[in-house]
Amino acid sequence: MASGGKSEARAKVMWEGGLRTNTLIRGMELGCDKPKGLFGTNTAPAPMEIFSSAMGSCLMTTFLYSAHKSRMHVSDISVDVRTESDFVDGLERIVAGSMKLSVWTEGAEQAKIEKIFELARTHCTVTNAINFPLEFELKIKD
Repeated sequence: MASGGKSEARAKVMWEGGLRTNTLIRGMELGCDKPKGLFGTNTAPAPMEIFSSAMGSCLMTTFLYSAHKSRMHVSDISVDVRTESDFVDGLERIVAGSMKLSVWTEGAEQAKIEKIFELARTHCTVTNAINFPLEFELKIKD
């Protein structure tokens, strides 16, 4: 992974009424809402869904970065993310999660893929910031 010192992420979150928000990140918009059963309008992903997506995206982009640096060709890749929340000390918290990265490669050795997966798993900024058990799984497809 690149080691270049501190970095910063910024976002501006604006209320759009009800439980709907709109976030600006580097000029791009991201909507957020809650399902109707939780008093939202179900017009955008919920915060927990966006967080789960961020975990999966971080693992995938970190894997792809390492694969590119190792000159490994990836034909296709996906990450299935699951988080589980429960009430702990009166507060809803994520208590567990799992991520399954499926990768399709052309001619890459399994040991090389596993090494890149381990790099991605240990260097993903988002998953390094969490404080709950998180299971990782790698599925290699030819």
